Amino acid sequence: MKRLLLLTGVVLVSLVGALALRLYIRHRRPYAPPRPSNIAPNAVYIQGPEGRGLWEVCAVDSAGPECMIANVSGSILHQGRFVAYKGMAPSRIEDIVITQKSGDGWISLANGTYLIPAEHNEASKRYLDFMVGDAKHF
Repeated sequence: MKRLLLLTGVVLVSLVGALALRLYIRHRRPYAPPRPSNIAPNAVYIQGPEGRGLWEVCAVDSAGPECMIANVSGSILHQGRFVAYKGMAPSRIEDIVITQKSGDGWISLANGTYLIPAEHNEASKRYLDFMVGDAKHF
């Protein structure tokens, strides 16, 4: 009888612990380092290896997306007009939902669109060609 009670207690504690862990994981906020003062409050932190993440933010005006990519300390890597890697660039701010698949030369959106800088974007194009399988060579 004591063994059955002990076994029931162990199972119950394990179950409660697993549920608590699942709840914690589901509702925890993603890690983001302290936001540098030059980074907009609505910028998204893109997690990177060994603390080398990025800050990314976009706005939309009549000419299209204006975006900024900065490193973790706030140094700007790209800023200005961005264009769609393929297809159409979003024309509404509601369509710009930045995902963690973004990188230091492109911004990945939840709808599958990649935004790249309008100028000096050859490296971004080559990398995305490779990633989506359109590359003839890398």
